[in-house]
Amino acid sequence: MLALVVFPIVAAAAVWLFFRTEKGAASRVVVESRPAGDSLTRGMRYAARALALIWAALWTIFALLSGAEPGSGLKGILMNAPNALPELGFLVCVAMAWRWEAIGAVALLVEALLIFVVYLVVTSGAPIPRSALSSVLLALGLPPLAAGLLFLAAWRKSRASEASTEST
Repeated sequence: MLALVVFPIVAAAAVWLFFRTEKGAASRVVVESRPAGDSLTRGMRYAARALALIWAALWTIFALLSGAEPGSGLKGILMNAPNALPELGFLVCVAMAWRWEAIGAVALLVEALLIFVVYLVVTSGAPIPRSALSSVLLALGLPPLAAGLLFLAAWRKSRASEASTEST
């Protein structure tokens, strides 16, 4: 489970280091999200943000509440808080995507890939019906995959529109 938290952040940091120059400025990409752009780009950006935030928040709340004993109240939720640390990694990746679209998109895509691979490896020997397996994989892995692709598409589209406005 620790890999679900650490690996996407390390992958995003590696992407960031790849695109940085010696002077500390990003030369190959602009990683800051920009509110400018046409309505399609803004729509993709807002859809990606909404999807990723709802997905991460729901899984974080689920992780906090699912392990708490019934009737234990806030104390039970706080005692179960360490179990929600992997899901807090989801929120960190969403925050990264909100601020730096390219890096966050890569982190969400890596996270989705890790979810698919780790879940399939962990459940490979278990007698789980395929319908249950596919529904869990879709609920866990599809939203970050879709949000990551939307963030990446919005980032590329905004870069293309910036390049066309600079050349004219």
